[in-house]
Amino acid sequence: MTRSKGTVVTGTIVEDYADVVRAVDDDLGRDWARPHRWAVALDTGVLVFVDDDDLIATRALP
Repeated sequence: MTRSKGTVVTGTIVEDYADVVRAVDDDLGRDWARPHRWAVALDTGVLVFVDDDDLIATRALP
């Protein structure tokens, strides 16, 4: 996953909020504080919320 300034960090997707993002996409009445699709638990223990463009697909380790 890429973070600000192009830093790459690793983690595990723990939730997909696609239904929520689609439901509010046009109904918010604002263009700030928009919901993100994915909840990702970083390997550092931090939980972040990101969009599709922030993710980099990798192969799962056994």
